[in-house]
Amino acid sequence: MTATAKDQYNNLVPGYIFKYDATVTNTDVTRGESYTIDGTARTSTANDVDVVAVTNASGVATFTIAVPSGIDQGDGLSVQVQLANGSSNTGSAFSITGLNPLIDFAGTDPTTNAFSVNSINNILYRVGLTVSRNPATLTGAEFTVIGSFVASDIGTDGYKVYYSANSTLEPGTDELLASLAASNDTEEQLNFAFSKALAVGSGYLFLTVDVDQNASVGNNISINTPTPIKFAFTSAVATQGSFAAPKVHIFAGAAPTLTADGTNNTVDNDIDITFTDDATWRAAITAVKVNGTSLDAADYTISAGNLKLKPSIGNALLTTSGAKQ
Repeated sequence: MTATAKDQYNNLVPGYIFKYDATVTNTDVTRGESYTIDGTARTSTANDVDVVAVTNASGVATFTIAVPSGIDQGDGLSVQVQLANGSSNTGSAFSITGLNPLIDFAGTDPTTNAFSVNSINNILYRVGLTVSRNPATLTGAEFTVIGSFVASDIGTDGYKVYYSANSTLEPGTDELLASLAASNDTEEQLNFAFSKALAVGSGYLFLTVDVDQNASVGNNISINTPTPIKFAFTSAVATQGSFAAPKVHIFAGAAPTLTADGTNNTVDNDIDITFTDDATWRAAITAVKVNGTSLDAADYTISAGNLKLKPSIGNALLTTSGAKQ
């Protein structure tokens, strides 16, 4: 900061000592910011402090203010230069305040398949949350489910919201934030309440649904496209991003029993796994896994009543010996 001293006749005054008031706001103690003002580190308010350098022959005194790279939301610093009497302000104060968190939303429906009856944790929607500037605390999310379903199609406490550090839902290890029971047919507003601290970085919310074992095959479910105002935070946040349109998911029949191929199970022969065909269920297949690891698309084909595995492609999941699931 630079201050110029002049007398009542507008003459420049050398050797003058300015003062300053430094007001430090530190209501959020996450960082405990330290500001270097005129060579002195300050973490709390200080008043009537003499500027180290007296004015030069041109009546000018200069001092520096260094601020940390990160300032907690709502915290900050204000420095007001004063005359030597310590009560008369001169010029405008220098001020800096920690920014509100910025939440960048990326909403999508990652699931293209139907939902089988008697199934759990079917993904209705995924919301990516990239947090910058400062941490935030998410306290709720609102979704509206729509479709040709009835409440009894949904399992007990069958609407759930999970938080995951990555874009793949793992219900066994990811955090279940809240669950709700179905109470309405064809449309229902779901108001999930929870508290989730979001550090600077990225994470994901998953809205899932459990389909009851007695759900009506052919019914369907979807959601209205969310918007940023449907997500609640403990303090003010800035938002940006986009939400892709959700898909409609049909309730398909339960998965059929798979029958193993008992002959010629060698790397030189295809392996035919058969089942009673259900076209809706078959169309809902999105991946084939061996011992929990997905095969490449070239490693198998699916047709009516048949899943054909192809060890000849060379995938080690199919060419190594041993029992597989």
